[in-house]
Amino acid sequence: MDVAAVEALSKQLNGLADRLAEIGKSVDRDVATMGNIWRGPDAQKFASSWSTHRASLNAAQDAVRDVGAASLRNAQQQRATSAASGGAPAAPVTGHAPAAPAAPPAAPPAGTPGGHGAVGQATPGQLPPGDTAAYRAFESRSHYNAGVGYSVDANGAAQNNCTAWAQWRRDELGLSSPGGNGAQMAGNAGGTTHTPPSLGALVSFGEGAYGHVQVVEQIYPDGSFRVSETNYNGSSEVRTVEKWHPLPDGTWKNDSGKVRDLVISP
Repeated sequence: MDVAAVEALSKQLNGLADRLAEIGKSVDRDVATMGNIWRGPDAQKFASSWSTHRASLNAAQDAVRDVGAASLRNAQQQRATSAASGGAPAAPVTGHAPAAPAAPPAAPPAGTPGGHGAVGQATPGQLPPGDTAAYRAFESRSHYNAGVGYSVDANGAAQNNCTAWAQWRRDELGLSSPGGNGAQMAGNAGGTTHTPPSLGALVSFGEGAYGHVQVVEQIYPDGSFRVSETNYNGSSEVRTVEKWHPLPDGTWKNDSGKVRDLVISP
């Protein structure tokens, strides 16, 4: 058995189960609010049938998670067997908690936690600030889209929405910009709740009807990270204020005390 590969598979399966859970929560929110925008027999039929589909989704989520747990147990048993026979296996992966960032190769410059970093870096560091003036100019050229009922920018994102900044910032950093609402973007970019933060990564979580998305701008030596965002509390200003701190169970807590199961893109 390739123990490391099986452990990685277990982690991937748990991440997929988490994504199924997020999908269920997202549809739950949409079903709860869709009466405001969609009425009639078809809407009622979908709402009444969702409970059946939800049960199937829950069953799939449980099945994927069970396979992940079983593969992890087998890998750990193999490690124990190897250790008993004189091998020197590495420590096993322990489920939901995200991997801790590696230690920096050298002490960062004074006054700048982690020093400057590069896109994709998962060790302490920070990115140069985004060009918010250029972003504002880009958003000012948005146009009203009658098909969706609101103004969109050249990327197709709702004007001044959290997704608009996330797409623009990722483009500025030379990274791909997947579609989806705030709760979906990081997952659409391949993210899971097990992915460690890296500079420029997308961070998605459930918040309101469509969730929220942020961009990782700075990583600290203790594993916490700071994000940039817009459309927080209804504000269209871009800020780099909120900081997320890792918790032992793999969830994250921000400075205002909110605990979230964050989906983070690679």
